[in-house]
Amino acid sequence: MRVFITVDIEGANGLAVLNELVPGSPENAYFRNQLTKEVAGACRGALEAGAEKVFVRDSHAFGTNIIPDGLPEDERVFLCRGYPHDLYIMMGGIQYDKYDAALFIASHCGGYSFGSNVSHTFSPMLDRFTINGIDMSEFTLGAFMAGLQKVPIVFLSGDRAACEEAEALIPGITTVITHEAICGRANVSNHPNIAVKRIQDGVRRALSGDYRRLVPELPKRFEVIMRFKEHARAFHFSFYPGVEQVDSKTLKFRTENYLDVLRLIHFTLIPIRPGEFEA
Repeated sequence: MRVFITVDIEGANGLAVLNELVPGSPENAYFRNQLTKEVAGACRGALEAGAEKVFVRDSHAFGTNIIPDGLPEDERVFLCRGYPHDLYIMMGGIQYDKYDAALFIASHCGGYSFGSNVSHTFSPMLDRFTINGIDMSEFTLGAFMAGLQKVPIVFLSGDRAACEEAEALIPGITTVITHEAICGRANVSNHPNIAVKRIQDGVRRALSGDYRRLVPELPKRFEVIMRFKEHARAFHFSFYPGVEQVDSKTLKFRTENYLDVLRLIHFTLIPIRPGEFEA
């Protein structure tokens, strides 16, 4: 059994405010450590379930969040750090091997949701991103990437809204809630070590069952709506081939090939270097 793990950070236990994401800050150092513990728990759960390979993709920002020596010292565990510029974005690497299952760790809900204090979908430039009228999160878009490769998604940990979204898209998936947003700028969570234990136990259980039916089903057609916060951004990206500008801040794109959607995301929302798309 070969297991692919994609790792964000906003869904790590207790993470509540933006400065906890700033590299080099004391708050970020703490949450990098907590994230590493949660990923290590997922790795241990996968190994306990019989995994012969566990590939961990550090997927938040520029891929330098997980502390390498905090993962299990096991020759079956591999860590991909840095920022591969391929179309699969946060799922980069899943297309280079035959994986039996995919896991999402420290996930967060999309920018349309009140379920996280730091909710967004790839970019702070966006106000909304929908496909066929349905709001998209990074999880949903990543799930479709796994679906392209026919890889079942068996587990997700993150905020309550992200877990609920995963359960709606993939009935039967195992989820672990790490925290829940309340009052707009706060969240509630258990002790961080409890989250780690639940993730380890949840991954082991998820991979010990029959998960082959948990392959996400892709739509046959894709109508993408991207609404930007600034009209200048929308105008700039309106020149992408096949894009139609609907109004001053809204773009539309239609295709029958999800790879075309990934190309659109890759060339409009994903920066090449730190700070490139910041306001």
